[in-house]
Amino acid sequence: MSMGSGRWIPAVVAVAVLLAVAGGAWVLRSFDPALGSLLPPCRFYQTTGLHCPGCGMTRATHHLLNGRVGTAFYFNAFYVAVLPGMVLWGGWWVRRWWDSGPLPPRVLKANAWCGGGLIVAWLAFWLVRNLPGWPLM
Repeated sequence: MSMGSGRWIPAVVAVAVLLAVAGGAWVLRSFDPALGSLLPPCRFYQTTGLHCPGCGMTRATHHLLNGRVGTAFYFNAFYVAVLPGMVLWGGWWVRRWWDSGPLPPRVLKANAWCGGGLIVAWLAFWLVRNLPGWPLM
């Protein structure tokens, strides 16, 4: 595929984003956020004592990057279960955009339904993880 006029800007942005993600992944893999983090603690948890649906994602990512899937699942089960599908979905979306430009309306509608379903499942996880006796954080 040849780089047409105006196609090099998104390519440069994509490479910059990939480099930033790789650098962040290296830092997160190297430094355990449980031992102290540059990131602020969850304000929702500090205020209410309840876990938000994102609580534990940083620690889960650290453990995933170090090959400890079970420990990562303990910190945020929903995130670990959905992450592979989200990566594939994002890769498909970028590839489709790169190859053919704007997505057709039926694909956008299907993506909207999938995204809406994902948000509903995420909110359900938020509710369930704060029930007494829930074994995971």
